[in-house]
Amino acid sequence: MKEAEILEKINHPNIPKIVDLLEDENNIYIVESYVEGTVLSEKIRAEGKIDIDTALKDFIELSELIEYLHNVKPNPIIYRDLKPNNIIVSHNNRLVLVDFSISKFDGESEKTVIAGNKYFSSPEQMTLNEHSDTRSDIYSLGMIALRMITGNLNQTVDYTLSKYVEIPAGLKEIIEKCINYNQEDRYQEASDLLEDLLAFKELLKKFKELSENIDSYR
Repeated sequence: MKEAEILEKINHPNIPKIVDLLEDENNIYIVESYVEGTVLSEKIRAEGKIDIDTALKDFIELSELIEYLHNVKPNPIIYRDLKPNNIIVSHNNRLVLVDFSISKFDGESEKTVIAGNKYFSSPEQMTLNEHSDTRSDIYSLGMIALRMITGNLNQTVDYTLSKYVEIPAGLKEIIEKCINYNQEDRYQEASDLLEDLLAFKELLKKFKELSENIDSYR
């Protein structure tokens, strides 16, 4: 019922809508709008790596979605389970977030259990008695971006990203700040992350235009 309660408060094109709630003697069933597409984890496995432009577009789209969830009134929603297995890439390349089974309202008391996925969830989610908040979702955003660009879905992370030469310097700094081990050193709000991502996107665009002009001159 918690998942249904959360979904009923959401109206966003990147999240399926509740069509019906069914109940029998043992279970409650949530019927949601159908989304046709490919699970992001399968896309990463198939392509090996996702090009920087597409990964950046997806990073921004997911950040906008998380910003929306973190600003739901009166109680922000902490998703807590951001990972490629919970993201569907639709046929028009829109990212759809599914499975709110361990999501919670911000400030809500948590059971002292480990919740999430060890390759994508924040360190505090992997430790008993530690509490997740908006910064936990931001950690997962950075981890998804890293996995898209490198193609490594289930490997131990070098938090300095020093070995990942395929990531442009500016984007690398953004991801490093997202996945900082300490909550206080991460982006504190998804809006701050979005601001840096959009600034990097504009810088990348100008760099490409400059490169094209140089090539034309040659």
